[in-house]
Amino acid sequence: MPEPPSPQEKRSHSAGEAPDETRATGDEKAEADRAKQAQAQAQELGLWRLAGLGTELTGTVIVFVAVGWFLDSRFGWTPWGMLSFGLLGVAAGMYRFIKEALR
Repeated sequence: MPEPPSPQEKRSHSAGEAPDETRATGDEKAEADRAKQAQAQAQELGLWRLAGLGTELTGTVIVFVAVGWFLDSRFGWTPWGMLSFGLLGVAAGMYRFIKEALR
């Protein structure tokens, strides 16, 4: 036969207080909401990080091509300076991009 509730349990339920189970469910729901917000913020930061890496890759290639163009015009190597430094810039930029993207 089930045991009748104690007077303290009767008071807590009759005074309008929620049982511990209800409060725990509310706490769990709040925790789940915080986790979703944190995940959304992390995704947004991840996208900005990758956008920055793309800009860095583009900048690296442009700088290397500019150096190659300068060497071409200075020493008459046309088009070998710009081609070789352009390829070197793509390789260096991709190395950095992949290294950071995998981190």
